[in-house]
Amino acid sequence: MYDDIGQYRTVVLYEQWRMSGNVGANTVIGSDAPFSRPPISEVNLTIWFDPIRTLASLHLSSLRTAWSAEFPKVEEKAPLAPWNLADAITFVDDKWPMPACIFAATEREKQILIQSDRFGLTWYFTSQNQYPGFKALSEDFNRRYRQFEAALQDSGNEEPELVRVTIEYENYLDLFDSNLVARRVVAGEQILNSDRGVITGGTTAVRKNVHPSAENDLNVTLLVGVDSTGRGGGVSYASPEDVDPGVTQSAEDDSEGRATLLTISGRAKIDKGDDAFECMRRAHDASHALFLEIFDDSLKSSWGKK
Repeated sequence: MYDDIGQYRTVVLYEQWRMSGNVGANTVIGSDAPFSRPPISEVNLTIWFDPIRTLASLHLSSLRTAWSAEFPKVEEKAPLAPWNLADAITFVDDKWPMPACIFAATEREKQILIQSDRFGLTWYFTSQNQYPGFKALSEDFNRRYRQFEAALQDSGNEEPELVRVTIEYENYLDLFDSNLVARRVVAGEQILNSDRGVITGGTTAVRKNVHPSAENDLNVTLLVGVDSTGRGGGVSYASPEDVDPGVTQSAEDDSEGRATLLTISGRAKIDKGDDAFECMRRAHDASHALFLEIFDDSLKSSWGKK
């Protein structure tokens, strides 16, 4: 998932995909991923906004009551760092900052995070609790966010000034070597079904941020992350000429070839007058198109492509 300043929580490869008006020939606008057994293990939808200085955890008490059956576990943690770095150096003048408020389901298979500059909903999936499709998740998210807006209004807070939305899909690739997956992603090659079980030996960790090359592109940016779930930790690759001189690289044995996490994240800027949920759909459709491009047909068939 994104951490507090929009970077990945682990050592990852950043890849910028410039988007045109068409998000891809394989994309059906607004559709769900057509798989009966998708490898998706985690999904996060988040709306980001300018900090609401007056917001306090007490103002969420109506949500605590409304959500008590589905989200019985409630806790407060230190707030994540602001998405806007300018806010990170502004000290609070007369009160402590609002904590990050977390509403979690009994088994923590779903949780909501609210703080003064964001509203996010995360789902965790297993073979027994499979991904139901974007439509179901977006409807759940939209309903929860509308309840949050109502709580803001009832407590006398200002309406949020929305700045962007993000959607992130974490895919669990069992028996895929993170070394090989990362190399294919960087080279723009498809990940093959025949790659399953292949062991390359050794991993390299690289952090790379590729910035947008044009400000006038469609306001959707896609990020791809590759992370080993074995003892080697996060791993990703970039071509030698792309690696910043100051970036630390490391290598260690990962010959057991454990599973790999491949994350596809989409973010869309919200301009004045934009509908936030339409921006979320655009970010989803672009992410879905990229998912279809990354994996070969045989691998997609193994996941029950319809």
